[in-house]
Amino acid sequence: MQILTNIDLAKNELQNARIQNLAVDPASPVPGQLWYSTADNTFYGWNGTIKLNLGQVLTGASIVTLINACASLIDDDNLSANVADALTKRHSHSNLAVLNAMEVAFTNALKTKLDGIATNANNYSHPTGDGNLHVPATGTTNNGKVLKAGATAGSLSWGTLTKTDVGLSAVENKSSATIRGEITSSNVTTALGFTPVKDGGNTPEFREGVESAKPVATGSGLVYFSTDTKKIWKDTEVWTQMGGQDLPIASATTLGGVKVGANLSITDGVLSANDNPSSFLIRQELFTVGLGQGTFNLTKGSYKPGTNSLFWYMFGQKQDNEALIESSATSFQITGGLDEGTEIMVEYIEVLNSHPFPYHASEHISTGVDPIPNATTFQNGLMSPTDKSKLDGVAANANNYSHPSTHSADMIVDGTTNKSYTATEKTKLAGIATGANNYTHPANHPPSIITQDASNRFVTDTEKATWNAKASTAVATTGADGLMASTDKVKLDGIATGANNYVHPTSDGSLHVPATGTTNNGKVLKAGATAGSSAWGTLSATDVGAAPSGHVGTGGTAHADVTTTTDGFMTAADKTKLDGIATGANAYTHPANHPPSIITQDASNRFVTDAEKTAWNAKETPSGAQSKADTALANANSYTDTKVAALVDSSPGTLDTLNELAAALGDDPNFSTTITNMVAARTKKGSVNIGDGTATVFNIAHGLATLDISWTVRETSTGDMVLVDSKVFDANTLRITFPSAPTLNQYRVTVVG
Repeated sequence: MQILTNIDLAKNELQNARIQNLAVDPASPVPGQLWYSTADNTFYGWNGTIKLNLGQVLTGASIVTLINACASLIDDDNLSANVADALTKRHSHSNLAVLNAMEVAFTNALKTKLDGIATNANNYSHPTGDGNLHVPATGTTNNGKVLKAGATAGSLSWGTLTKTDVGLSAVENKSSATIRGEITSSNVTTALGFTPVKDGGNTPEFREGVESAKPVATGSGLVYFSTDTKKIWKDTEVWTQMGGQDLPIASATTLGGVKVGANLSITDGVLSANDNPSSFLIRQELFTVGLGQGTFNLTKGSYKPGTNSLFWYMFGQKQDNEALIESSATSFQITGGLDEGTEIMVEYIEVLNSHPFPYHASEHISTGVDPIPNATTFQNGLMSPTDKSKLDGVAANANNYSHPSTHSADMIVDGTTNKSYTATEKTKLAGIATGANNYTHPANHPPSIITQDASNRFVTDTEKATWNAKASTAVATTGADGLMASTDKVKLDGIATGANNYVHPTSDGSLHVPATGTTNNGKVLKAGATAGSSAWGTLSATDVGAAPSGHVGTGGTAHADVTTTTDGFMTAADKTKLDGIATGANAYTHPANHPPSIITQDASNRFVTDAEKTAWNAKETPSGAQSKADTALANANSYTDTKVAALVDSSPGTLDTLNELAAALGDDPNFSTTITNMVAARTKKGSVNIGDGTATVFNIAHGLATLDISWTVRETSTGDMVLVDSKVFDANTLRITFPSAPTLNQYRVTVVG
């Protein structure tokens, strides 16, 4: 059964229940959702981010692990007697001479080595892979050359740039005057294959011809007039029809031509309908009631008031027209008031050329021309005003009831000051001592009420402070002297004498040459616009500040070779020198030390803080934690056993067995059926389907004239019961609210009262 609203149990127990069993986790859980996995037999919950194991069982070993991972301290006052006894017997090393000898041995043998190592020093090895290489030595023969990447990763060499290197291999050695002379309108039109449009596309070329002679569309902007089909086309990379379109046939979604059908005619362009005396339209309009709204205006047509041609529907059912006031041909009113948001539908007959059926009900009332007599006890007829007033004064479902002079005991209902009780309750009351009270044991006691013994003693804060101040065998930390840990000794032995904490500089001028990979063969390293930015690329003529070697200047001589003071072509000697310099080479000097941030840590090599070392050194030993966990577990078991026994003892003496509970229900094995039959014998019910795909609130008019009703909501197609937000709105109305609009007739509501 679906529950479509929240359930408030008002702090009552949910008994004998089970949560949802799933073989796989739910697809889209919400925060707070619980389920039981049948795949691993485990309870799980969703906290909005991750899945939590709610069925975790803490063993002694897991408790030790949790204690060692926790930085919080256990309050001594809450420890058991055994743990308190362990605290009084904390170990303090008595052989001070042994400790002193170990400290001296460490200082003499290792102090000098340790002092020569910089703080946070590491065993740094400079990487040698592609991307971490140094710039090749320039020597004295690579002056003016550039560093070029080779075909394989990490290959670099100094060399001289060629025309191909700078991307000018296909450039012809022509002067600008020669090039300008070759750009003529004829050459451009020949190269394009069409005459381009003028003024940036504002003046297109116009041609005409038969439809089949249109040239291939190229985006030229050409406008083409088809002389045979009378259509106008424009070249927009495809031929787009701009005029002369065929008129389409009109449809529900397409504007176009229409044909003249039956009962219609066209004369001189005027569309006329025939004068058929029996033409009329049946129209329907839907309204959503606004706050306080009682008047409604039609927008699709009109009707003739007083001709019984206007009807209204609510909740899918036709309503009584007595509530309608026909205001005008396009307006009406509904009396009695409707709830805001209620949807009503009206159906009316719009007369075109016809005479409606006569509406002559008024002729048959007492003042009409053909009155019908009022009904009597032996003859059918109209209801008189007197009978109507009498009927309105009778409650719905009223009967001719006579109150009996006496009642049986089971019909008496207890009041607030008068209660009936059984012989068993009388016996129980007689067994309670005079002056007895409902004693509740306090949650705690002052220390003075506790009787101490050899295994249970209070201690003072002074005694605790004295015990906590006793010496320990903790290893040395960054803030306190002590023994050197074996891990620290191994770490120290692995550090070379005089090692420093080297950090490779990252500023401009100290960067590594970028990796060449295998796709930068022949490219050069080019500096970017910001400090320290560089990338492999191909040089252009602009980059080298010169034209190809074959280019001659206005003076008629070739450009000179580059010098240290004047731009020019790179010489073969400079190219050889450049090829001998590694890509990204710089005058690098390896720094004396590195900061810890340059070290890449992994699962076997991690930095730790002084605080972490202090916290770890303060952890309990596994054996000590195991002892504390075992004691805590034993105390918890004892406490649970005591509470369970107390819970059983607190049950009422007359209701602590199944037999006593059965007796309280009258030893009726069919108690539920008996009650159901009694209720069914006095109730009435009605059912209705609800849902229209739009509304979420439904007012169910049941007409039972009572607030004491019960109801059910079920799926119409499956019969499955659902729980929804519902409210007894008044004595004749039940309001049902859904979180989202149900589909047409999706649910069926049954009201019993």
